[in-house]
Amino acid sequence: MGINARDIQVILVAGSRLLCYLARAQLGALLPILSVELRLSTADQGYLMSRYASGYIATQILGGICADRLGGYPVLAFVMVASGMCCLAAPSLALLGTIPFGMAFTTLGLVQGAAFPAGNVVCSRWLLPSERSFSSNLSAIGAATGGFLVASGAPAIAESFGWQ
Repeated sequence: MGINARDIQVILVAGSRLLCYLARAQLGALLPILSVELRLSTADQGYLMSRYASGYIATQILGGICADRLGGYPVLAFVMVASGMCCLAAPSLALLGTIPFGMAFTTLGLVQGAAFPAGNVVCSRWLLPSERSFSSNLSAIGAATGGFLVASGAPAIAESFGWQ
């Protein structure tokens, strides 16, 4: 009994959720370092922490509609590429001030709002109903692993190599 095509779909969805959580949780993990280096006030910190959620909630339903019409994988591919671009742009935007820096995380949230619905579309199209509960759990493990990796590793990496 080896890994079949349906198992690979679940692994890919879990991996996409892991990557999304790596990107989304970075700000919270690095905020103590950023607060000192960028001289962020408490209000600035709150502003930055709210940016991701403001974008994310705006695209949950739209992301599901796009995934239903275009397929889950094209939407997930767009999410991953655009998330990477947001992460690459964030350090440069931070130098311009709190509002431009926050826009990177608003955009990240807007983009990633489509990730969970797109992953659900992939699973609903590839998996048998009897396999969907397991896939849901595995996808959740991917998300939790991403959050864990950022929380446990990002501060040490930032301290050694810088947050940028």
